[in-house]
Amino acid sequence: MNPEVARKIQEDKIEKARIEKSRAKLTVAALFIATASLTLVFNPPGGTRAVAPSRTVPSHPPNMRRVNV
Repeated sequence: MNPEVARKIQEDKIEKARIEKSRAKLTVAALFIATASLTLVFNPPGGTRAVAPSRTVPSHPPNMRRVNV
């Protein structure tokens, strides 16, 4: 095989590997961003939870106390 052709093939293989590596990094970055976005959507910092913990609100707030008649 012609040495020039062999060198060109080798350069193409290296370039292909470089592109594949950068594509893998972009995929990982995209997955990370998607995961972070979903985490923020479904679990906002300091946001409301789907089920409130028990006993957070008294059964009769001070302005609605029962009055015995």
